[in-house]
Formats: sequence, structure tokens, C-alpha cells
Amino acid sequence: MSTAVPKNVSPFIRACRWGLLLTGVVYGRSHYKTVKAKEEKVHEKEIDKATHHYIQKLGEKKIMGEQSMIELARAAGVDPNRAQVKQQIIDKQHNDGTLVSASSKH
Repeated sequence: MSTAVPKNVSPFIRACRWGLLLTGVVYGRSHYKTVKAKEEKVHEKEIDKATHHYIQKLGEKKIMGEQSMIELARAAGVDPNRAQVKQQIIDKQHNDGTLVSASSKH
């Protein structure tokens, strides 16, 4: 089997090939930067939207939980308003440190 001898490529064609390769690399880098900047803005908007949605859902769940507790208190025959006041007093004592739990005595 005979091997073909490669032909010499003209220096002009070589220079054009290298020039086009470098031009493509520079264009790709600049295009990547512009697309990245746009996508970062979109990503920030998506994060803000998701955070707002999560906070809204959390608030709705809290309200539903409170309503459920009020209904449960009424079904059990307990005055919900009085129970809430009592819970607020207990929470205040706990936050002030006046309420000592059994585990802190040891």
C-alpha cells in the first residue's frame, strides 16, 4: 500500500484558518458573557418569585393551622380566646426565663 505525500498548504490559507479559529474563540467568549449576564438576571427573578410564593404559602398554612386549632377548641368545648390568652402568658414567661422546665433543674 502506498502512502500519499501530503501537499504543502499555502501560508495564506494557514493564516486564514488560524485567524478564523481565533475569531471564533473570541466571539464565543463574548457571546457567553452576554448570555450569562441575561440568564443571571432571569435566575434572580425566578428566585425572588419562588421566595415570594413560598412565603405566601407559609402564611396561608399558618392561618389554616390557627383556624383549625380554633375549630378544634370549639369542638372540645374550650373557649378559643381564653386559651390563646393563656398560651400568650405561657410564651411570655418562657421567653422571660421565669418559667423553669424540668430539664433545666439538673
